[in-house]
Amino acid sequence: TAATEDAAYTYTVTTADVDVNDGVTLTGTTVPSWLTFTASTGVLAGTPLDANVGDNSVVITASDGDASVTDTFTIAVANTNDAPSVSSTAVTAVNEDASYSYSIATSDDDSDSSDSWTITSTSVSWLTLTHTAGASTAALAGIPDDGDVGVHSVTITVADAAGATGTQTFDITVTNTNDAPSITSTGGTAVDEDALYSYSITTSDDDSDSSDSWTISSSTVSWLTMAHTAGASTATLSGTPANGDVGSHSVTITVADAAGLTDTETFTIVVTNTNDAPTISSTAVTSVDEDSAYSYTTTASDVDVGDTVTLSCTTVPAWLTCTAGALSGTPDNDDVGSHSVVITASDGNGGSATDSFSIAVANTNDAPTITSTAVTAATEDAAYTYTVTTADV
Repeated sequence: TAATEDAAYTYTVTTADVDVNDGVTLTGTTVPSWLTFTASTGVLAGTPLDANVGDNSVVITASDGDASVTDTFTIAVANTNDAPSVSSTAVTAVNEDASYSYSIATSDDDSDSSDSWTITSTSVSWLTLTHTAGASTAALAGIPDDGDVGVHSVTITVADAAGATGTQTFDITVTNTNDAPSITSTGGTAVDEDALYSYSITTSDDDSDSSDSWTISSSTVSWLTMAHTAGASTATLSGTPANGDVGSHSVTITVADAAGLTDTETFTIVVTNTNDAPTISSTAVTSVDEDSAYSYTTTASDVDVGDTVTLSCTTVPAWLTCTAGALSGTPDNDDVGSHSVVITASDGNGGSATDSFSIAVANTNDAPTITSTAVTAATEDAAYTYTVTTADV
C-alpha cells in the first residue's frame, strides 16, 4: 500500500467469522506513530510527515476469543517537496548611525536536504542582503542614518530549487540619536587692509526634529567681531583690518547643539597690505615778528614698512627758504601780514598728505632814518644851509 507525505491516509479493516454469533475484536498490534487505529470501526487513519517518508510496517490482529489472525502489510510513504522556512529570529531594532546585522538561517523538512536555496528581501535603501547562491544562510546588514529614523517593513523570502517558498515578515524600528550639527558655509580667506571682511556662517543639523538651539563661537582675532543671536543657526563674522593686521590670521568657528555635540571649521584669513598715505605729525609755527628769525621743521611718517617719505613745499612766501620740509627765514616790514604755506608729504607710491597753514607776520616799530646828505663845507662870511630830511617805514 502507498501514502503520500502531507496527504491524509485512511484504510478500513473489514473482518468475517464463519462461526455464528462469534464477535471479532480488532487490535492495532503494530501501528506507526503518525497513524491512529480505531478498533471499533476498524479505521486506520493519519497524515504522514517528511520524517515518515519510506516504508512503515503495520500489523492488525483480529480475534474471536478462541482464535486470531493477523494482517501484516507495509505502507510506503512517498516524499513530496516541503517549502523551506526562515528559522532564525529577526533583529527588529537599531539606533540611527549604529550597525544593524541579522544572520538569516533557513531550514527544509525534506530529508534529503539537497535543495539549493534562494534568499531575497524587500528593498530597504539602507540595508544590503548578502547571500551566496545555493546557501541556506544569508546576512542582512546596514547602517541607518537620520533620514531612516522610523519603522521599516522587511520580508525575507527563501525558495528551494523546486520553487516552494517560505517568508518571514517583520518591522525594524530605527531609533533617533542626536546628530552633531555641521557648518555648511565656507569662510572667506582673503581681505585687503582697510576693507570690510564679512562671513555669513550657516549651519545645519540632521536631526529630523530640528529642535536644537545652536551656540556659534569663534577664536579671538582682535579686528573681527562675531554677531550671533542666541539659539539661531546662523551668525556673521566681520571686521575691518588695519595696517597692523597685515598677515595671516587663523580662525576657528565652532557650532554646538543643545546636547553639546560640536562641529568646527578652521581656516586662515590673509590680510593683504594696501598703500597707506603718509601723515604729517608736527604742528606748524604760525606766527613771527617782523625782523625776527622764523623756523619750522616738518615731521612726517608712514605706517607702511619700507616706504620713504619725501617732504616738499608746494606754496611758500618769498622770504622763506624750504629744504625738505624745513622752513627758515626772516620777514621784513614789507612782509607784515598773512602768508599761506602748503607742505606736501609723499611716499612715492601714490600716497600723499598736505599741511596747509598761514604764518602771520606781526609789525614791530622801525626807527626813522635821515635820508638827506649833510652839507659838510662852508665859507667864511658865506651863509651855510642844510635841510635835514627823514623817513619812517
